[in-house]
Parts: sequence; C-alpha cells; structure tokens
Amino acid sequence: MRATSIFIILSAGALSAADRMNISVCNFGEASQKALTNAETEVSAFFRAAKVDIVWKNCDDLPGAAPANVRWFVLRVRDIKPLSLTVTSASLDVLGRAFVAPDGEGDIADAYFEAVEGLAGQYRADAGTLLGYVIVHELGHLLLGPGHGANGVNIMRAKWSPDELRALKQRWLRFTKPQEAAIHLALKTNRAASGQQPN
Repeated sequence: MRATSIFIILSAGALSAADRMNISVCNFGEASQKALTNAETEVSAFFRAAKVDIVWKNCDDLPGAAPANVRWFVLRVRDIKPLSLTVTSASLDVLGRAFVAPDGEGDIADAYFEAVEGLAGQYRADAGTLLGYVIVHELGHLLLGPGHGANGVNIMRAKWSPDELRALKQRWLRFTKPQEAAIHLALKTNRAASGQQPN
C-alpha cells in the first residue's frame, strides 16, 4: 500500500511539472520592442497555463549553431501585408505561418506584423498582444502539426472573428486538454530524442 501511495505521489508530481520550450525571436520587420515584449508576455502566460515554460532568446544571442541536444524553435517576425484582410473575420493564414513538414515536424514559424497591426487597428486592440496570440497559434502548429481545431474555446481554430478577438482579450481561448497533452508529449519526445535532461 505504501509503495502504491509513493508511486501515485510521484506520478502526480510528474504530471504537474512544467515542460520547457526554447524560442529564438528574429525581428526582421518593424515591430517595436514594446510590441515584442507584450507578445512574449502573452505567449509565456498562455503556455504557462498549459504547464509549459518558455525560454526566450533574441536570434542574435544564439551561437552560430545551437547545441545539438537542445531544440530551439525559431520565430521570425516579418512585415508582410496581406492582399486582403476582411473586417468580419481574419484567416490565420494572413497573420502567420508555421513551416511544418509532412511528418508533422517543424521548428520555424513566421508572424506577419504588418497584418497583425492592421487587424489590431480595426478592432482597437493592442498589436503586441494580438501578435502574442498569433505566435501561440503558430507555435501550436509546430507542436501539434498542420490542421485546425473545432470552434469553441480552441485557440487552434482557422479564423478569428470579432467574437474570437473579444474572447482572446478575455483569455477565454486556450489549448484544449487533448492539445495540451499532445504538446507535452511532443516536447518530451523531442527531449528524449535529443538527449536533453528532464527539467
């Protein structure tokens, strides 16, 4: 009985421990430091709710080649204006893109700041905060693969209407429980494959 109790306590501790995700941010556009800081704050809070800690680095701070046993996700903030951005809904395809291979693996995502800024202006939202939500969505693709989730509270939906933007402001959108489990599995699988030590 005592051994079972110890196992249950250890298992509960393992389930509640946070995983870590390393992100290198490359600002190739006109995003201000304030917008980037706001975005990083939102991303960190969003993933912290899913029990994932984010380690941030500027792309210039990484050595020429990251250590082989540490996986870094590269986030490029770029200025690309979409051909059209409707007021009624915003396709996430015009706000950012995750580069995911057919096998579901990917390490690079783009966020298109000019498009994010345009949408933020339409809804009187903070561009840095909205940039953070776009980054969460694209990082979600790097961890979960291509495809979008169902509506509801799901951050991985394909479009954001004014209702979703209001929900984002209230932090009602999030990863679903199955998505959270898949994210932790992806981070743990990568850590085991690269030889990283547990956090």
